Amino acid sequence: MPIVQSKRKREMENELMQTAPKRHKSNAHQMYSKIGYTNDYHHTLVREIPIIGVDFERKVKREVGSFLNGSGGILAFGVRSNGTILGNRLTRKDEDNFKLAIDKIMIGFHPIVKPTMYKLTVDSVLQTTASWTGELYLILLKVNKGEKYSLYEDGDHDVYVRSTTGPKGPLTAREIKERVTAEYLQKQKERSVRTGALKSLVNKIKSEKDDKKSEKKATAEKESEKKEESKKPVTTAENSVPVANKGEKSTVDQKKITQSSSAVTCDKKKTESATDNKKYISPIVYKTSIQTIQPLMLKTDVQKTATILKQVTQTRKHLSAINNTLIRK
Repeated sequence: MPIVQSKRKREMENELMQTAPKRHKSNAHQMYSKIGYTNDYHHTLVREIPIIGVDFERKVKREVGSFLNGSGGILAFGVRSNGTILGNRLTRKDEDNFKLAIDKIMIGFHPIVKPTMYKLTVDSVLQTTASWTGELYLILLKVNKGEKYSLYEDGDHDVYVRSTTGPKGPLTAREIKERVTAEYLQKQKERSVRTGALKSLVNKIKSEKDDKKSEKKATAEKESEKKEESKKPVTTAENSVPVANKGEKSTVDQKKITQSSSAVTCDKKKTESATDNKKYISPIVYKTSIQTIQPLMLKTDVQKTATILKQVTQTRKHLSAINNTLIRK
Protein backbone atom coordinates (compact mmCIF):
# COMPACT_ATOMS: atom_id res chain seq x y z
CA MET A 1 0.00 0.00 0.00
CA PRO A 2 2.68 2.60 0.85
CA ILE A 3 4.63 1.70 -2.31
CA VAL A 4 1.58 2.36 -4.47
CA GLN A 5 1.00 5.71 -2.73
CA SER A 6 4.61 6.79 -3.28
CA LYS A 7 4.42 5.90 -6.97
CA ARG A 8 1.14 7.74 -7.31
CA LYS A 9 2.67 10.78 -5.58
CA ARG A 10 5.60 10.84 -8.01
CA GLU A 11 3.27 10.65 -10.97
CA MET A 12 1.20 13.54 -9.63
CA GLU A 13 4.33 15.62 -9.10
CA ASN A 14 5.43 14.94 -12.66
CA GLU A 15 2.03 15.99 -13.98
CA LEU A 16 2.10 19.17 -11.93
CA MET A 17 5.61 20.01 -13.13
CA GLN A 18 4.57 19.52 -16.75
CA THR A 19 1.38 21.60 -16.46
CA ALA A 20 2.86 24.35 -14.24
CA PRO A 21 4.37 27.42 -15.96
CA LYS A 22 8.11 27.23 -16.42
CA ARG A 23 10.35 29.44 -14.28
CA HIS A 24 12.61 31.40 -16.56
CA LYS A 25 16.07 31.79 -15.00
CA SER A 26 18.70 34.26 -16.09
CA ASN A 27 21.46 31.62 -16.43
CA ALA A 28 21.27 28.16 -17.93
CA HIS A 29 23.87 25.36 -17.68
CA GLN A 30 24.24 22.27 -19.82
CA MET A 31 23.91 18.97 -18.00
CA TYR A 32 27.22 17.05 -17.46
CA SER A 33 29.21 20.17 -18.31
CA LYS A 34 31.93 21.54 -16.04
CA ILE A 35 31.17 24.43 -13.73
CA GLY A 36 34.77 25.73 -13.86
CA TYR A 37 36.00 24.92 -10.33
CA THR A 38 36.27 22.05 -7.84
CA ASN A 39 36.37 21.73 -4.05
CA ASP A 40 39.04 24.17 -2.92
CA TYR A 41 39.67 27.12 -0.59
CA HIS A 42 36.95 29.29 -2.20
CA HIS A 43 34.41 26.65 -3.32
CA THR A 44 32.36 23.80 -1.82
CA LEU A 45 30.37 21.51 -4.15
CA VAL A 46 27.42 19.39 -2.93
CA ARG A 47 25.81 16.69 -5.07
CA GLU A 48 22.23 16.88 -3.75
CA ILE A 49 20.29 19.33 -1.66
CA PRO A 50 19.98 17.87 1.84
CA ILE A 51 16.62 17.82 3.54
CA ILE A 52 15.99 21.09 5.31
CA GLY A 53 16.56 20.42 8.99
CA VAL A 54 19.32 20.17 11.59
CA ASP A 55 21.88 18.56 9.27
CA PHE A 56 21.21 21.12 6.54
CA GLU A 57 21.61 24.05 8.97
CA ARG A 58 24.83 22.60 10.45
CA LYS A 59 26.33 22.11 6.98
CA VAL A 60 25.43 25.60 5.79
CA LYS A 61 26.65 27.23 9.04
CA ARG A 62 30.05 25.58 8.73
CA GLU A 63 30.51 26.67 5.14
CA VAL A 64 29.15 30.19 5.50
CA GLY A 65 31.11 30.84 8.73
CA SER A 66 34.37 29.69 7.14
CA PHE A 67 33.73 31.89 4.07
CA LEU A 68 32.99 34.95 6.24
CA ASN A 69 36.14 34.48 8.33
CA GLY A 70 38.18 33.65 5.22
CA SER A 71 38.18 35.29 1.78
CA GLY A 72 34.61 34.50 0.76
CA GLY A 73 33.43 31.68 -1.51
CA ILE A 74 30.61 29.83 -3.26
CA LEU A 75 28.49 26.94 -1.94
CA ALA A 76 27.00 25.05 -4.94
CA PHE A 77 24.18 22.44 -4.77
CA GLY A 78 23.69 20.06 -7.70
CA VAL A 79 27.36 19.66 -8.68
CA ARG A 80 29.75 16.76 -8.24
CA SER A 81 33.07 17.19 -6.44
CA ASN A 82 34.91 17.15 -9.79
CA GLY A 83 32.80 20.08 -11.11
CA THR A 84 30.28 18.16 -13.25
CA ILE A 85 26.84 19.79 -13.27
CA LEU A 86 23.91 17.45 -12.58
CA GLY A 87 21.19 19.66 -11.13
CA ASN A 88 18.43 18.93 -8.61
CA ARG A 89 14.70 18.53 -8.77
CA LEU A 90 13.19 21.60 -7.20
CA THR A 91 9.58 22.70 -6.94
CA ARG A 92 8.51 26.27 -6.35
CA LYS A 93 7.70 25.43 -2.74
CA ASP A 94 11.09 23.80 -2.19
CA GLU A 95 12.80 26.88 -3.60
CA ASP A 96 10.92 29.22 -1.26
CA ASN A 97 11.64 27.00 1.76
CA PHE A 98 15.33 26.89 0.81
CA LYS A 99 15.54 30.68 0.62
CA LEU A 100 13.80 31.11 3.98
CA ALA A 101 16.15 28.58 5.62
CA ILE A 102 19.24 30.41 4.28
CA ASP A 103 17.94 33.78 5.51
CA LYS A 104 17.25 32.29 8.96
CA ILE A 105 20.83 30.95 9.18
CA MET A 106 22.31 34.28 8.12
CA ILE A 107 20.33 36.19 10.77
CA GLY A 108 21.86 34.00 13.52
CA PHE A 109 25.46 35.11 12.82
CA HIS A 110 27.28 37.64 14.98
CA PRO A 111 28.45 40.24 13.92
CA ILE A 112 25.37 40.76 11.75
CA VAL A 113 25.63 39.54 8.17
CA LYS A 114 24.16 42.20 5.92
CA PRO A 115 21.94 41.19 2.96
CA THR A 116 24.52 42.66 0.59
CA MET A 117 27.15 40.18 1.87
CA TYR A 118 25.52 37.10 0.31
CA LYS A 119 23.52 36.23 -2.79
CA LEU A 120 21.39 33.16 -3.58
CA THR A 121 20.78 32.26 -7.27
CA VAL A 122 18.84 29.40 -8.83
CA ASP A 123 19.95 28.52 -12.38
CA SER A 124 18.26 26.09 -14.74
CA VAL A 125 20.06 22.99 -16.06
CA LEU A 126 19.43 21.85 -19.65
CA GLN A 127 18.99 18.07 -19.89
CA THR A 128 20.68 15.98 -22.58
CA THR A 129 18.41 12.93 -21.99
CA ALA A 130 14.77 12.52 -21.07
CA SER A 131 15.53 10.79 -17.77
CA TRP A 132 13.53 13.39 -15.90
CA THR A 133 10.47 14.97 -17.41
CA GLY A 134 10.55 18.00 -15.09
CA GLU A 135 13.11 20.79 -14.79
CA LEU A 136 16.47 20.57 -13.01
CA TYR A 137 18.10 23.45 -11.13
CA LEU A 138 21.51 24.47 -9.84
CA ILE A 139 21.61 26.45 -6.57
CA LEU A 140 24.56 28.79 -5.90
CA LEU A 141 25.08 30.59 -2.59
CA LYS A 142 27.76 33.25 -2.96
CA VAL A 143 29.19 34.63 0.32
CA ASN A 144 31.47 37.68 0.46
CA LYS A 145 34.38 38.17 2.81
CA GLY A 146 33.41 39.49 6.23
CA GLU A 147 34.40 42.88 7.58
CA LYS A 148 38.07 43.44 8.36
CA TYR A 149 39.25 42.49 11.86
CA SER A 150 35.90 40.77 12.62
CA LEU A 151 35.44 37.17 13.76
CA TYR A 152 32.04 35.71 12.89
CA GLU A 153 30.24 33.11 14.99
CA ASP A 154 27.01 31.30 14.19
CA GLY A 155 23.87 30.98 16.29
CA ASP A 156 25.47 28.15 18.33
CA HIS A 157 28.48 30.39 19.19
CA ASP A 158 30.79 28.27 17.06
CA VAL A 159 33.60 29.83 15.03
CA TYR A 160 34.81 28.27 11.77
CA VAL A 161 37.75 29.23 9.55
CA ARG A 162 38.74 28.24 6.04
CA SER A 163 41.57 25.90 5.08
CA THR A 164 42.66 24.33 1.79
CA THR A 165 40.64 21.18 2.57
CA GLY A 166 37.47 23.02 3.56
CA PRO A 167 35.97 24.46 6.74
CA LYS A 168 37.90 24.02 9.99
CA GLY A 169 36.31 24.16 13.42
CA PRO A 170 34.67 24.86 15.69
CA LEU A 171 37.73 26.65 17.06
CA THR A 172 38.75 26.34 20.68
CA ALA A 173 39.20 29.35 22.97
CA ARG A 174 42.98 29.15 22.58
CA GLU A 175 42.79 29.12 18.77
CA ILE A 176 40.40 32.08 18.81
CA LYS A 177 42.77 34.00 21.12
CA GLU A 178 45.74 33.32 18.85
CA ARG A 179 43.78 34.44 15.81
CA VAL A 180 42.57 37.62 17.52
CA THR A 181 46.08 38.54 18.75
CA ALA A 182 47.52 37.96 15.26
CA GLU A 183 44.87 40.23 13.74
CA TYR A 184 45.54 42.85 16.43
CA LEU A 185 49.28 42.84 15.73
CA GLN A 186 48.60 43.12 12.02
CA LYS A 187 46.30 46.06 12.69
CA GLN A 188 48.95 47.79 14.81
CA LYS A 189 51.54 47.23 12.10
CA GLU A 190 49.31 48.77 9.43
CA ARG A 191 48.59 51.70 11.74
CA SER A 192 52.30 52.33 12.35
CA VAL A 193 52.94 52.23 8.60
CA ARG A 194 50.16 54.78 8.04
CA THR A 195 51.43 57.07 10.80
CA GLY A 196 54.97 56.86 9.41
CA ALA A 197 53.71 57.79 5.95
CA LEU A 198 51.74 60.72 7.40
CA LYS A 199 54.76 61.95 9.36
CA SER A 200 56.98 61.83 6.27
CA LEU A 201 54.32 63.73 4.31
CA VAL A 202 54.04 66.40 7.03
CA ASN A 203 57.84 66.79 7.14
CA LYS A 204 57.94 67.13 3.37
CA ILE A 205 55.27 69.85 3.42
CA LYS A 206 57.13 71.70 6.20
CA SER A 207 60.43 71.56 4.28
CA GLU A 208 58.70 72.88 1.15
CA LYS A 209 57.22 75.78 3.16
CA ASP A 210 60.65 76.58 4.66
CA ASP A 211 62.23 76.55 1.20
CA LYS A 212 59.57 78.95 -0.09
CA LYS A 213 60.13 81.30 2.86
CA SER A 214 63.91 81.30 2.33
CA GLU A 215 63.41 82.00 -1.39
CA LYS A 216 61.11 84.93 -0.58
CA LYS A 217 63.66 86.34 1.88
CA ALA A 218 66.47 86.03 -0.67
CA THR A 219 64.41 87.80 -3.35
CA ALA A 220 63.44 90.57 -0.90
CA GLU A 221 67.09 91.09 0.07
CA LYS A 222 68.11 91.26 -3.59
CA GLU A 223 65.40 93.84 -4.33
CA SER A 224 66.45 95.97 -1.34
CA GLU A 225 70.09 95.85 -2.49
CA LYS A 226 69.05 96.92 -5.98
CA LYS A 227 67.05 99.83 -4.56
CA GLU A 228 70.01 100.96 -2.45
CA GLU A 229 72.34 100.77 -5.45
CA SER A 230 69.91 102.79 -7.56
CA LYS A 231 69.76 105.49 -4.83
CA LYS A 232 73.57 105.87 -4.75
CA PRO A 233 74.92 108.69 -7.10
CA VAL A 234 76.86 107.59 -10.15
CA THR A 235 80.52 108.78 -10.13
CA THR A 236 81.80 110.13 -13.50
CA ALA A 237 85.06 111.66 -14.71
CA GLU A 238 83.61 115.18 -14.57
CA ASN A 239 82.07 114.76 -11.15
CA SER A 240 84.62 112.58 -9.38
CA VAL A 241 84.26 114.21 -5.98
CA PRO A 242 83.91 111.67 -3.14
CA VAL A 243 80.70 111.51 -1.19
CA ALA A 244 82.29 112.61 2.07
CA ASN A 245 83.54 115.88 0.49
CA LYS A 246 80.09 116.54 -0.98
CA GLY A 247 78.55 116.13 2.44
CA GLU A 248 81.08 118.55 3.89
CA LYS A 249 80.30 121.07 1.12
CA SER A 250 76.59 120.88 1.83
CA THR A 251 77.21 121.54 5.52
CA VAL A 252 79.42 124.52 4.66
CA ASP A 253 76.74 125.91 2.36
CA GLN A 254 74.14 125.58 5.07
CA LYS A 255 76.43 127.45 7.49
CA LYS A 256 76.88 130.28 4.95
CA ILE A 257 73.11 130.53 4.46
CA THR A 258 72.52 130.72 8.17
CA GLN A 259 75.20 133.43 8.45
CA SER A 260 73.64 135.41 5.62
CA SER A 261 70.17 135.12 7.14
CA SER A 262 71.58 136.35 10.47
CA ALA A 263 73.25 139.26 8.64
CA VAL A 264 69.93 140.14 7.04
CA THR A 265 68.21 140.12 10.40
CA CYS A 266 70.96 142.34 11.79
CA ASP A 267 70.48 144.74 8.88
CA LYS A 268 66.77 144.79 9.60
CA LYS A 269 67.36 145.72 13.17
CA LYS A 270 69.80 148.48 12.08
CA THR A 271 67.26 149.92 9.65
CA GLU A 272 64.57 149.95 12.31
CA SER A 273 66.90 151.73 14.73
CA ALA A 274 67.81 154.16 11.93
CA THR A 275 64.22 155.08 11.34
CA ASP A 276 63.85 155.76 15.00
CA ASN A 277 66.97 157.99 15.03
CA LYS A 278 66.05 159.50 11.64
CA LYS A 279 69.46 158.79 10.11
CA TYR A 280 70.18 158.14 6.39
CA ILE A 281 70.97 154.45 5.37
CA SER A 282 72.43 153.79 1.92
CA PRO A 283 71.27 150.83 -0.28
CA ILE A 284 74.74 149.24 -0.15
CA VAL A 285 73.60 146.87 2.61
CA TYR A 286 70.81 145.58 0.43
CA LYS A 287 73.16 144.96 -2.51
CA THR A 288 75.73 143.14 -0.38
CA SER A 289 73.06 140.88 1.10
CA ILE A 290 71.78 140.02 -2.38
CA GLN A 291 75.29 139.34 -3.67
CA THR A 292 76.05 136.94 -0.80
CA ILE A 293 72.72 135.06 -1.02
CA GLN A 294 72.44 134.60 -4.82
CA PRO A 295 75.39 132.13 -5.26
CA LEU A 296 74.24 130.17 -2.24
CA MET A 297 70.66 129.92 -3.53
CA LEU A 298 71.86 127.81 -6.44
CA LYS A 299 73.18 125.13 -4.10
CA THR A 300 70.53 125.03 -1.38
CA ASP A 301 67.11 123.47 -1.07
CA VAL A 302 64.08 124.94 -2.80
CA GLN A 303 62.18 125.39 0.46
CA LYS A 304 65.02 127.19 2.23
CA THR A 305 65.64 129.48 -0.75
CA ALA A 306 61.93 130.30 -0.86
CA THR A 307 61.93 131.39 2.78
CA ILE A 308 65.10 133.44 2.29
CA LEU A 309 63.65 135.14 -0.81
CA LYS A 310 60.56 136.11 1.15
CA GLN A 311 62.73 137.68 3.84
CA VAL A 312 64.83 139.52 1.21
CA THR A 313 61.78 140.92 -0.60
CA GLN A 314 60.34 142.15 2.69
CA THR A 315 63.62 143.82 3.66
CA ARG A 316 63.92 145.32 0.15
CA LYS A 317 60.48 146.90 0.36
CA HIS A 318 61.18 148.14 3.83
CA LEU A 319 64.54 149.66 2.87
CA SER A 320 63.15 151.31 -0.28
CA ALA A 321 60.37 152.88 1.75
CA ILE A 322 62.87 154.18 4.30
CA ASN A 323 65.18 155.60 1.58
CA ASN A 324 62.29 157.38 -0.13
CA THR A 325 61.21 159.02 3.06
CA LEU A 326 64.75 160.10 3.90
CA ILE A 327 65.41 161.51 0.41
CA ARG A 328 62.28 163.61 0.52
CA LYS A 329 63.27 165.07 3.83
